[in-house]
Amino acid sequence: MNAESPCLSVDWHQDAPRLFVCCTDGSVKLFDVETGDSSVVGHHEGPVKSVYWIRDTNALLTLSFDQTLRFWDIRQEGSKHIAGFKMAYKPFCSNLIYPNLAVGLGDNKVFIMNVNDIQREMCGRDPRDLRSDPYLESPLVKRESRELNLAQSSCHVHQME
Repeated sequence: MNAESPCLSVDWHQDAPRLFVCCTDGSVKLFDVETGDSSVVGHHEGPVKSVYWIRDTNALLTLSFDQTLRFWDIRQEGSKHIAGFKMAYKPFCSNLIYPNLAVGLGDNKVFIMNVNDIQREMCGRDPRDLRSDPYLESPLVKRESRELNLAQSSCHVHQME
């Protein structure tokens, strides 16, 4: 597999032999391990630090040095940025143990957030409702992306010492 620019993170698609790769050129790619085929499924304005496939909601989550967190619907050809928000600082590390996402930011703070709560606030519906039918048109796609007010979400901030 040739990603064409350095990779910063990878995550497996749990239902198929496919691998998500995020790169320093801002691209997020999907590689089919069996065929060697690849496609761009998302793009940021800066290097993409982390990528996570969220099986329960059929969404891809990315974090970028452009200070954005984005959700993508990749079930349709061409994929679509469905939701996201701008963070105050660049993310330097992250970990997802569904549904909890921890993000270490450049201001020495760690945000801990529930991705279901973030998606629910952005789309007005429990994102897990999508998992029952993978071919169902996502209500997330029908809505415009909008900024999330972190002060009003279920997000915890911890100062690192």
